[in-house]
Amino acid sequence: MRIALVFLALIYIFIRIIFVDRYEGRYFIIDYFEAVDFVSSFNYNPSSFVQKNILPYFNSVAIKLKSLNELKSEGKVDVGDLKSLETNPKFWALPLINQDFSDNVSFVYCPNEIYLNKIEEVVKALKLKYQRIGNVLVVYADSNYFFNLQVFFVENVNFKDKKIFWRVSSYVYDLDYLKVYCKEGDFVFFVGPFVAGYPDYLDEIKKFLKDNNLYFAFPEFYDAKNVQLGSSKLVDFNSVKIFSTAVLRNKDIKQVINSIDLAINERNCRAVMFRFFDRYSLKENIEAIKDIYDVYMNKNSNFNKGNVSRNLVILNILDVIFVLFLSVFVFLSYSYYYDLISNNGYSVNGFWFALLGLVNSFSILLGKFVGIDLVFNLAVVIGSSFVLVSIFFKVFDSSKNMYVKYFEIILYSVSLGAILNLLFFENSYVLAVEKVRFIKLLLLLPIVLSVFCVFSYNQIVLFFYRRIRVMDLALFLFILGSIGFYLLRSGNSGFVLPLEDKIRVLLDKILVARPRFKEFIIGNPSILFSNYSKYFIPLSFISMAGIVDSFLHIHTPIFYSLLRTFWGALLGILVFILIAKLWKVELDKKDK
Repeated sequence: MRIALVFLALIYIFIRIIFVDRYEGRYFIIDYFEAVDFVSSFNYNPSSFVQKNILPYFNSVAIKLKSLNELKSEGKVDVGDLKSLETNPKFWALPLINQDFSDNVSFVYCPNEIYLNKIEEVVKALKLKYQRIGNVLVVYADSNYFFNLQVFFVENVNFKDKKIFWRVSSYVYDLDYLKVYCKEGDFVFFVGPFVAGYPDYLDEIKKFLKDNNLYFAFPEFYDAKNVQLGSSKLVDFNSVKIFSTAVLRNKDIKQVINSIDLAINERNCRAVMFRFFDRYSLKENIEAIKDIYDVYMNKNSNFNKGNVSRNLVILNILDVIFVLFLSVFVFLSYSYYYDLISNNGYSVNGFWFALLGLVNSFSILLGKFVGIDLVFNLAVVIGSSFVLVSIFFKVFDSSKNMYVKYFEIILYSVSLGAILNLLFFENSYVLAVEKVRFIKLLLLLPIVLSVFCVFSYNQIVLFFYRRIRVMDLALFLFILGSIGFYLLRSGNSGFVLPLEDKIRVLLDKILVARPRFKEFIIGNPSILFSNYSKYFIPLSFISMAGIVDSFLHIHTPIFYSLLRTFWGALLGILVFILIAKLWKVELDKKDK
C-alpha cells in the first residue's frame, strides 16, 4: 500500500506542476476615487495628478459605482418621490407641481448636464419609462428601487488598456445596469455583505456574470458570515482573489512586499489592490507604489503561479482512484492499529473496532460521491490520522538506517498529503473561500493515537494508580499548556509572536517557501530521536500531520508545499545533529 501511495502521489504531483498550475497575468489595482481623495489633501488638481503620476504604475483600476442616494449626500444630484415633493417642494420641482403623475414615480435633478446624460443612459438601458423636463428626469419607477440605482461619474479620465474592477454595492437587487458600463473581461467586486435578497439570487448573479463574460472578484481576507456570504457559489465561474494592502497598514515597505509575495505565490492571489497608507506622505506612498511595481509587475512578471483548473479528464479519473485507494488504506490502517494496541495489552473488541474502520472508510466514499462536505472532511481527517500512525510504525519497526527511515516517513507523509490535495482540489478550496475543516483534530489525533502504541496498558494504569507527586502535576499542566499553545498556533488560523514574524520574513526571503518552526525544530528531530527513546515518538507526528496540513492548504501551489517540506527535512536533520552533539557533550561532562 505504501508503494502504491507514493506512485499515485507522484503521478498527481507531476500533472499538477506540468499541466495544471499555470503561469497567469497578475493585476495591480488602484481604487481611482480613493486615489483622488488621498491626493486632494496634497494637490489642488488631484484628478490630473493621479492620471499623470499614479495610474501609469497600475494595469487595473477599481471603480466604485455610487447610488443616487450616495450622490445626493455628495451634492451632485437631488432625488425625491412625489409624496416628499408635495410636502416639501424644492426649487427645481416647482415647474412640476401642477402636473399629474402616478404614485409610482421618481425624480432626479442634476445641475450638470453631463451627469444627467449618464443617468439617462442607464434609465434607457433598463428600459424604464421616463421623460426629461429641463434638468430633471421623471422616471416611472418605485423610488426605493430607483434611488438605489448605481451610476459612475468620472470626467476626462482615460482608462484605456486597463482592466476595470467594478466595485458594486451588494445591497442592490438589479444588476442589469452594469451592462451600461462593464465590457467583456471586466471584474465585478461586491462591496459589503450579500444581503437584501442576494442569497436567494446567487444563481441569477452567476448567470449574469457568465452571460456577459465578467469575472467575480473577491477579497482574500473576509468573514464568511458577513462580508462575502455566498461567494463560494460564485467562484465556480471565472474568478480572482484580491490581496489588499489595507491589512498591512502598520507594516514597513519591506514587510509589505514580502506579504504581497506570499499572497501571490503561496495563496493563489492574482491581484493586489493598493490602499494608501495614511501614515505616509503622498511622496512616500508613490515610492511604495514604485517599489511594488518594480518587484512584482516588472522584474518578476513571468514568475507568478496563477489560476488553476481541474478541467483535465485525468484528474477526475485520479480523483475516483484516490478516494477508493484512501478508503481501503484507512480500513487496513485500523486493522494494523488494532494489532499494535492489542500487543500493548489493551483489551479492544476486534469486531467493533473493524466495524469502526469500515464506517470510517464508507463515510469517506459517501461524503465524496454524495457531496456531504462535513462528513467527508471529518472522515478524511480521522482516517488519515490512523494512516499516519500506521505509516510511522511500519517504517519505524524496520531495521533500516535511521536516516533512511526518516526520509521514508517524510516521503509517505508527502504522498498522503498529495492524495488528499486532489480530493479537495475544487475552485472553492483553491481560492480559499472554503477551507478543509477539522485541521486541529488532524494535528492532535495522531499524537493521541500514538500514545497507546508507545505506552502499554500496564504502564498507563500504574502511572495513574501511583501516588501523584507535585512534579507529576507540574508535568501534566506543562503538557496540557503545550498542547493548547500548539493548537492555537496551528491550522488555518493562528497567532504569531513579534520576533517570530521577523524571522519568518527573513526565511521567506532566503528559502522562498518557509518551513514551519514546529516541524524542523520539534517534529522532524523527534523522528530521528525516536530511534534512541520511544518517548519522542508522539512528537514525531507534529511533523507528519504538519506535512499533510501543508498540502491541505489547497490554495497553495503544490510546488511550494513540496519546497517547504524539503527545507523542513534538511533543517530538521541539522537541528537533530546540533542537539545530539550538545546532548553528548553534557553526558560526557557528567561522566567526568
